[in-house]
Amino acid sequence: MELYDSANVDADLARIRAEIAPYYAERFAQGTIRSYTVEAHHVNMNRFTASVEYLPTKDGERFGPITAWFEILIRDGRIEFQNGLR
Repeated sequence: MELYDSANVDADLARIRAEIAPYYAERFAQGTIRSYTVEAHHVNMNRFTASVEYLPTKDGERFGPITAWFEILIRDGRIEFQNGLR
């Protein structure tokens, strides 16, 4: 395994957002959520976090938005989700 190159941070943040967004876009298109926002952050070395704040259609106004959190490692150029998303 090679060390993470910090020059890739911006590109990897974009890749992470692109990896997560389709799942929520599909839910938005189906009408199960009203809105969503995907954010990604570099923590250190090859460790990243991402969050998605979304408003469910059912009970969204009653309970408010929900935030899903993801812990991510980039190893050998591959995005690895700690929660097993992919």
